[in-house]
Amino acid sequence: GRAPGILTRSIEDNLQPSLEIIQSCLNLSDKEVTKLIVRQPGLLLSFLENLLNTEEDDLATLRKAIMGNPLVLFWSEETMLGIQQWMKNRLGLGDAKIAQMCRNSPQILTMKVATLEEKVDWAQAAMSLSDEELCELFGQFPSLFGYDPVQKLQPKLRYLRKRLNLDDQGLKDLVTKQ
Repeated sequence: GRAPGILTRSIEDNLQPSLEIIQSCLNLSDKEVTKLIVRQPGLLLSFLENLLNTEEDDLATLRKAIMGNPLVLFWSEETMLGIQQWMKNRLGLGDAKIAQMCRNSPQILTMKVATLEEKVDWAQAAMSLSDEELCELFGQFPSLFGYDPVQKLQPKLRYLRKRLNLDDQGLKDLVTKQ
């Protein structure tokens, strides 16, 4: 991306402190910070307040998430709280489970609630899942939010049903039972 606004920023007041914060909080090498900033130069123009309040245990996870998707630094708190609230209401998940899911599959935080809802509704209908089974499935495998149900999941369910000669209950048991 381009960030011509970088040229209007003070080295001492903005650029240098921002680079130092990014590098020290995420424990990045000079090469890694360069790669990150070249991919997302807008990082130098934003204040990284959220990083400063991150718990020590979560820094490695945060570092991985940011290196994989630098836009994570620009997600609004309102958007993330909306997703969290939806997960609480729709899936009945607690804060700790939601945090774990988002650490393991940070792409969840980039999705619209309507998209998440469509995927959950599809899975529930396609496999005749109860609310509890739905919660268990997505709680255990949050990466399912990243799949296109029609393009990726439906063909797999169809194949398993046919190849293993499963009825609806058999398919549901295969997917939900451990």
